Amino acid sequence: MADRPTHPRQTHVQVGSWVGLAALGAVAAAVGLRPIEDGDLFWNLAIGRWLLTHHSLLPAIDPFTYNAGAAPVQHEWLAQALLAWIVDVGGLASLRLLGGAWCAGVAAVAFLALRRRGAGDAVALAGASLWWLFAAPHAVVRPHLLAWLPAWLFVGWVLDAPNATATSARIGAARAWPFRTISPKRLAVGVVIVGVWGNLHASVLLAPAWCAAMVFTALLISVRSGRPVRDAVAPWAAHLLWTSAAASLQPAGWTLVAYALHTPAVNQALSNEWWPLLRADVWASRPFLLVAWAALGVAVAVGLVGAVRQPIWPPRAPGPLLASAAVAHAALTRRMSVFLLLPVLWLVDRLASRRAPWPLTPQLALLVAALCLVAVAPETRGWHQPATLRPGAFPTLATTFVDHAGLGGRPLHPDGWGGYLSWRLDGRVQTYADGRWPLVGAQVIADGVKMLTRQQDAGPVFTRYRIDWLMQPTSLYLRVPPPDPKLWALAWQDADTVVLLRRGPAFSANSRRVCAFYRAWPTLRPRATWPMRARGPAGVAVPTDVPSALSLCQEPPP
Repeated sequence: MADRPTHPRQTHVQVGSWVGLAALGAVAAAVGLRPIEDGDLFWNLAIGRWLLTHHSLLPAIDPFTYNAGAAPVQHEWLAQALLAWIVDVGGLASLRLLGGAWCAGVAAVAFLALRRRGAGDAVALAGASLWWLFAAPHAVVRPHLLAWLPAWLFVGWVLDAPNATATSARIGAARAWPFRTISPKRLAVGVVIVGVWGNLHASVLLAPAWCAAMVFTALLISVRSGRPVRDAVAPWAAHLLWTSAAASLQPAGWTLVAYALHTPAVNQALSNEWWPLLRADVWASRPFLLVAWAALGVAVAVGLVGAVRQPIWPPRAPGPLLASAAVAHAALTRRMSVFLLLPVLWLVDRLASRRAPWPLTPQLALLVAALCLVAVAPETRGWHQPATLRPGAFPTLATTFVDHAGLGGRPLHPDGWGGYLSWRLDGRVQTYADGRWPLVGAQVIADGVKMLTRQQDAGPVFTRYRIDWLMQPTSLYLRVPPPDPKLWALAWQDADTVVLLRRGPAFSANSRRVCAFYRAWPTLRPRATWPMRARGPAGVAVPTDVPSALSLCQEPPP
C-alpha cells in the first residue's frame, strides 16, 4: 500500500491498515446488503422503466401521479435507467447485491482518494471510516448512492496532483493560460466524471461549489502569504468554469440550481430525514452521529485557528471556512451526509500536510478508524436476511390484489407507497403522491396526512381530491378515527394493509371488479371481511364497522 516498511512498528501499522481497510469494506458491504425498505427506490425504478420503454425522458405532465403540479426535473435519468435495467436483468434481489458491492467499492475509493492526496495509510483509513460513519445511515440503493463514486473520483483524482510540487509548478504556469494547471487528459476525464455525475444526481453542484470555494480559499491564502493573487486565483477560476459547464450537461441544465435550492424548503417541513441533526430523537436512534459530529466540529474549529496562523500553500482543499460551514449546515438544517465529505476531506488534508499543527500518529489514526467502524456496526442489522424487501415495509399482497382486481380511479395511500404502486402496477394507476415532494408540493402531502389520519375536517378534502379507494397500513387504520361506514366498503385486508372503496364516480365499477375478483378466487374471500369484529361502547364507531364489499355482490358474504 505504501513504501516498504523498515521498522517493526511500521510493519504493524501497515498490517493494521490492511486489516482496517478489509473491515471497512466488509462493514460497508453489510450496510449495502440490508433488505430494501426505502420507498423512493421504486419511483426511480418506475421512471427508469418508462425511460427504457419509451426511449425518451418523461413528458412535461408526469404520468405517475395525478397531483403533479410542475414538470418533473430529470437530473437522475441515468441512474434511474441503470437501476431499472439491473432489475429487469437480475430481478429486485440484484439491487441488494449492487448495494453491497457499490458501498464496499466506494469505501475503498474514498480510502485511495485520501491516500493519493498525501495521507498515510492509517490516516486515509481513519478519514474514510469517519466519512462512512456519516454516510452509512443514507446508504440505500438510490441515485444519490451511485453519485458517491464520481464525487470521490472528482476530489481524489481530477483536481489535485499527487504532490504539492507538481501543483505549485502548474500554478506557476497560470500566467500563460489558466487551463495549463490541468493536463488535457485530466481535463477530459474530469468533464466525463462531472458530466456523468450530473446525470446521476443533483449533488453534482458540489463540483462547481468546490471550485468556487477554492477560488476564495486561494485568494485568502495568497493575501495572507503575500503571493500574487492572479497566480493563485486564475487556475481555480478555470476549474470553476469547466466544472460549471460539465455540471450543466444534463436535461435540467442550470434550472437544477433553482430545484436544489427549492427542494429543502419542501422536504424539511415534511420528513424527519431533513430535520436538524441536533434533535432529541437522534440521541435515541443514532447517538454516535452526534458524538462524531461534535468531534468533527471541534477538529474543524481547531483547524480553523491553525489554518489562520499557518496557511498551507498551495491550497489543496476548500478551506476551514467551507469545512466549518458544511459541519454547521449538516447540524443545523439536515442530516444529509454529503456535506460532511468536505470537512472530512479538509481534515485529512490538514493532517497529511507536513506543516500540520496537530499531527495524527498512525496508531491513533487506526484507533479512530476502529471506533468509527464499531459505531457503524448497528447500521448493518438485517444484512443476512433472505427477504429482498423488509417485511411489512410495502403493501405486497394488497398491491397484487389491486392489480388483479383492476381497481380504477384515484387512490389515496401513504406517499412512501406511491413509488411502489407505480412500479408494481407499471403506471396503470396514477398515484396520489410519491417521494418527489417538490413535484406535488407540500400542501398535497399535508392533505394526504390529514385524510389518512382522518382528522375532523378531512371530509371535504376527500371530495376535493376525488378519492375513489384507499390503501393504508393496517396498524395505522386501526389507530386513527374510523371512516364513515356509509361511504366506505372493505375490499381487502391483511396483516400489513387495508384497502377500502369509497362511494363516488368509480364506486360501482370498482365494486363489480372486486366481486369478479372474489368469484375468480373464492379462497381469498376472507380477505374481504374483518377477521374479528371489535365492539365499542354503544353509539361509538369502530374501524371494523365498515361493511365488506362482498355485501354488494349478488351472492351473500361468507
